[in-house]
Amino acid sequence: MSNVPRYTQKWFEQAYLASRPKLRAFIRSVIFSAEDSEDVMQEVVSIAWEKIEKLQSKEQFQPWLFGIAKNRVMKYCTKMAKRKSRSLSPEALEALWSEHAITVGASQESLLDALRTCLSKLSPEHQKILLERHQPNVTNRMIAREKGYSESKTSRLMNTLYAELMKCIHKIQGNS
Repeated sequence: MSNVPRYTQKWFEQAYLASRPKLRAFIRSVIFSAEDSEDVMQEVVSIAWEKIEKLQSKEQFQPWLFGIAKNRVMKYCTKMAKRKSRSLSPEALEALWSEHAITVGASQESLLDALRTCLSKLSPEHQKILLERHQPNVTNRMIAREKGYSESKTSRLMNTLYAELMKCIHKIQGNS
């Protein structure tokens, strides 16, 4: 363990600040509430600082931070799914993220296939909107402006699309 670098608070703050815009976009791509996404972001930073000595190299900071963020977002989604049935399961989120460069294990390949099948059942316009929303730095507000929708209509549309995907995925998985 003597090869593990020592991290100063100043280094951590600089590394975090450099990663913050992408981290915020990543979290907001799933958590639409600005307040909730900020809460999750604060949890991520707190956990990262508490566990900074586990980071093996400074070059791995951003992927390591995003791993923490992914876990916190999934915990948030699990909590929210218990409150309302309209959000995607953590497994479905994992598969959706994998389409955008977050690794999914081989055991989840069937879930990824189900997600692909379900995405293909959406209209091309809805596919485009959903996948566009999950690009870095894209917000509901941006999509609303582009489509000429209100932000609330865009949020309702996103919730409807997620509900359709979740229902389709559960149906496919129930049949396998």
